[in-house]
Amino acid sequence: MIPLHLPTSEISPGEVDVFVVLRDDPGTSDWVVFHSYDLPKDRNGRRHEIDFVVLVPGCGIAVLEIKAHKKVSRLEDGTWVLGKEKFSTARNPVSQLLDNSYELRRKLETVASFLKVAPLLVFTDAAVETELVGELNPENLFSPAQGPMSKKLVEKILTAISKESGHLLGRHLMEAATSFLRPSFEALASPVARRDRAEQEIHAATAEQFRVLDAVSENRRLLVEGPPGSGKTTLATEIARRASVAGKSARIVSFGGLLGRQLATNAAGQFAAGSFFSYVLSKIDEVPPKNPSSDWWRGAAKQALSLLNDYDCVDFLVVDEFQDLINPEFVSVLDAMVVGGLGEGRWVLLGDSTFQNIHNFRPTDFSLLPQNFARVSLRQNCRNPRTHGEWLEKYIGDRIYEGYRRAEAAPMPGIAYSKGNNADAIRNEVNKKLGSFKPSEITVLVVDSAREKEIIKTLGYQSYHSAATKVTVATVRTFKGLEAPAVIVEASLSWSSDLTITSLTRATESLTVLFPEREREQIWERLTM
Repeated sequence: MIPLHLPTSEISPGEVDVFVVLRDDPGTSDWVVFHSYDLPKDRNGRRHEIDFVVLVPGCGIAVLEIKAHKKVSRLEDGTWVLGKEKFSTARNPVSQLLDNSYELRRKLETVASFLKVAPLLVFTDAAVETELVGELNPENLFSPAQGPMSKKLVEKILTAISKESGHLLGRHLMEAATSFLRPSFEALASPVARRDRAEQEIHAATAEQFRVLDAVSENRRLLVEGPPGSGKTTLATEIARRASVAGKSARIVSFGGLLGRQLATNAAGQFAAGSFFSYVLSKIDEVPPKNPSSDWWRGAAKQALSLLNDYDCVDFLVVDEFQDLINPEFVSVLDAMVVGGLGEGRWVLLGDSTFQNIHNFRPTDFSLLPQNFARVSLRQNCRNPRTHGEWLEKYIGDRIYEGYRRAEAAPMPGIAYSKGNNADAIRNEVNKKLGSFKPSEITVLVVDSAREKEIIKTLGYQSYHSAATKVTVATVRTFKGLEAPAVIVEASLSWSSDLTITSLTRATESLTVLFPEREREQIWERLTM
């Protein structure tokens, strides 16, 4: 079984039942079964995801389309109705199955030109008779009307394959087909299976993170430092949640507005969360100017401080990306936000003053904090695949991580080059990713807001927000603290190491770095020396 275990979410009960049958039946011990196999877009731009690809040695290949609806019918005009949803001719189960079978057969032409590939439409809960599926031969349909799936499905797969013409899948062809399909599966993987595994690996607590949680319970004031991807934001949410469950009022604040909104979503109403600057604006009766300066925000912080009172204090304050807020005016507001102040109150500051100090451009001034706090560090990467982290360390010439949480193999980051202000290179890289990712899962990171607006206007993408439906664009600074499955960074050798590290650690699965053409030789030397 590839993968060995099913992801825990987004999988239909029917697929779970079929997975168990194919895994546990004694007659399938030498079969190879791919679950949720993702094919690239076909010539018509359509995307194909096959529920199961089954390789049977000495026999052939079956393509299974699984439907778990309890009611299945067809209208007089031929429209399919699965449950309460209607399906057009182009999207109905038979069309899906036949398209997938054709695309897989075409993909396998590299291995052999004429393999047995049998389509099989499986209804796990609805007793569908063959008359309902006139477009399919009886051997290409299975439903409970033909008997219990646990006893009959394996037999049905063998029958369907035997009826197909083509080469038998002998030992050498079996090995060749498996080897051909498997690298594609493990590098691109199915969107559902891959992302569920990544989600579990990213958010499962590491030993380091448990050490931090223990330190929170043992210390009233704690500073947590860790490089990007070490799980600080996840920890911040968990720390505030635990304080709330213990009956304490808690609040998380961050520097960035996008991260603040993400924190508010994570809080789910259990505790207060948002950006520090949104909090400041909520206390003053003033609208910020367009592109407010640092001086304006410092003045706004002073004004807010004069208006705060005891009712604004919480029992437990959590600050994410603290290094961006350590200046006198902002620290004074933080001091007023927690019962007992920063000197005697309960707080946790999480951030990275070593690798991600992209707003202050100076060492974090810890002297602004009371010195009666404990410190703990994180060095385990929970977000990025190992290949991404090691590539980044090679590029910047510095060691960032001591280990990686995610064991899943992943392709190396891609490198592309563009000339001048050419948006075509970005469009080209986005189009490559659209074969495996939804538009909303792709984010383009650029250096500043002027470039962001230019890309949005030229390419029709959206400014990043969590509910976006198109490809999104954001600046590195506004996207700090966030992540996306697929990221394209418009970078340069002239960037500071902090900006580079911050931008190149946002992708959970696929990363492409787009450099100016004039830097090609230097990039090559840096990565090969």
